Order: sequence, then structure tokens, then C-alpha cells
Amino acid sequence: MKTSLFKSPAMWLILAIVVICTLFFVFFSSSNSKTAAETPAVTMQDGYQVVTIQAKKDGFYPSDIEIKAGVPVKLNFVKNTSFTCITSVDSDELGFDLYLKKGENVTTLDHLKPGSYPFDCGMYMYHGTITVVA
Repeated sequence: MKTSLFKSPAMWLILAIVVICTLFFVFFSSSNSKTAAETPAVTMQDGYQVVTIQAKKDGFYPSDIEIKAGVPVKLNFVKNTSFTCITSVDSDELGFDLYLKKGENVTTLDHLKPGSYPFDCGMYMYHGTITVVA
């Protein structure tokens, strides 16, 4: 005698729990940080241009940044969740390779000349560009 799995009340209960857990994970796993429109990417602090870049599960935000030449820069890569494959960020042109721990990760750059400088995650899946203007 064959019976359907979904005729059992226990299977419906398990299915409901799985659906609820999945919805909870999808809606509440993203960080509560402000969006790029609410937070300026570049601010001035103690003579440095401070650039805050969010390392999220689907890339860098913002991914295109414009800064001024001749002013030292602090790049602050913020990783608020462990649910991302972004574990490092590097730029051959800017000369940094930074392992990203959860929280703030700062690297300092001095004397940048005008131009466009790409940066990537360690797996080269997510990219960004820092444009230095005169």
C-alpha cells in the first residue's frame, strides 16, 4: 500500500518549518546598514579622504568611487556578514591585498595620481573602480 508523503501531518509540519526558516534567512540575513544613497561614500576626516565600501554577499557597494588627487585616502572595507564569499580585496595598481575580517578593514593610500584603479575580491568575481580626479 502506497501513501503520499504529504498526507502525513508530520511532513506538512516539517515543510512549514523549512519554508519559515528560509524566509527568515532571506529577509533578515542582510545587514541593517544604510544604503549607498543614504551614506556618502567619501568623507573628510583628519586630513584623509575616508572611503567606506560595504563588502556584501553580492559585491562591493559602492563599486565606483571618485576621489581627489593629492589627498591621502583611507579605504574602509566593511564586512557586516559572514554570508559572503568575499574574503579579501586586492588591487595590483594600488598595491594592496587585504584580508577582510568581519567589521572594518582599513588600508591607507598616499599620493595617488589621476586615473582609474580597479579593485577585485580575491576570487575576481566582484569588482570596483576608484577614479582619482585632479
